[in-house]
Amino acid sequence: MKYIIAESRLENLVFNFLDTKLSEFETIESDYGNNDIDIQFFVPNQKYSIMRYNKRGGTLQVSNSLVHSLSSLFLLDDIESLDLIANYMEKKFNFKITELDYLKNYKEDF
Repeated sequence: MKYIIAESRLENLVFNFLDTKLSEFETIESDYGNNDIDIQFFVPNQKYSIMRYNKRGGTLQVSNSLVHSLSSLFLLDDIESLDLIANYMEKKFNFKITELDYLKNYKEDF
């Protein structure tokens, strides 16, 4: 059975999902000087990040695993999922995202 939900309701559901997922992650901030700061979100006890934000460049990189989890759960395409993740990160962490990309080094599914 298919349901039609409003876009604002979908965003709310996705944001709740991301709140739950991100509460499980560790955050590490690395300062390389000249406002070149990376903020990385890690699955606990893993060496690969699930998401990385570069403050100077405004680049948010998201793992394929997170994008595909969101896409399959909410029946979205990957671009829609990336956009929703970016909107979430802008609202939740006040990130100024100018570029969105896949994170290349994430190894673990969740």
